[in-house]
Amino acid sequence: MHTNPLLRKRYFYLFVATLCFGLLLQVPARYLADQLGILRFLPAHIKIEQLQGTLWQGQGILRYEHSSRPNTGDATTLELKLGWQFGLLPWLSESAPLVVTLNHIGSAIEAKLNLSGIDRFGLMLSGHIHPLLLNPFLKDNQSWISGRGQIHHLSLALKGVSLFDLPKALDDLSRHRLNLSQWPDAEINLQGAITWEGGDTYFLAGQNPIKIIYPPLALRFSQENKSLNARLTPQDNDLSLAMISLAQTGWLNVQVDGQLKRIVPTLPMNYVAQGQSLFKYKEKVF
Repeated sequence: MHTNPLLRKRYFYLFVATLCFGLLLQVPARYLADQLGILRFLPAHIKIEQLQGTLWQGQGILRYEHSSRPNTGDATTLELKLGWQFGLLPWLSESAPLVVTLNHIGSAIEAKLNLSGIDRFGLMLSGHIHPLLLNPFLKDNQSWISGRGQIHHLSLALKGVSLFDLPKALDDLSRHRLNLSQWPDAEINLQGAITWEGGDTYFLAGQNPIKIIYPPLALRFSQENKSLNARLTPQDNDLSLAMISLAQTGWLNVQVDGQLKRIVPTLPMNYVAQGQSLFKYKEKVF
């Protein structure tokens, strides 16, 4: 009995495709990263090391190094455990084709990436934050915090920016030279909140630290008039204590309301009249 030549050809192509797919499943992530040059797109102060696993599932170490005073040797270094799942399995179980996890002592953050086009995607963050993740960034101000933070479905939707442009955009942002005018049709939408409880702050003043006791707070994110906004409020009501806004022109504006002093009497600032600000700050960040 002779097999149809056309059928034999189809069987051969199916065998080759299955073999290639099987080999692709087993290609080490480290090899792919080296061959495709993926890691070179990362911002200069972020490195990924000790990659293990495959393209579809693996882990590694994400190292962050940054110094507010270059050439002094005084740098902030953080190492976080990195994990990822990519492909059909996370899409079926998590409704996202790519799920990335970051873990530090007491902290766990999960990021889900959804793509609906080459220039349209969404990022959803959730998890909890321990002070050990934040205090290294506060040491330059001789301060540290306690308590625990929670990320409540913080979502970022970006339209009009190619996915392939993101690595360079992140690097430009870290170097304060990002120019959003190269994406004139870009649309950004940010929603969600980060809450903090037990977040006492300590300032080192002379020999004795000053303790400032905060109530449970929430940082609520929104987008309005092409500006990304974050509003600080108590967790149990909508009273505005501070407002942070970042315009697409690169201007960062911070305004701390006098209400914060009334809620936190130990804050080392003088009381101000109703409706006045304790503090204002403006800076061109990119």
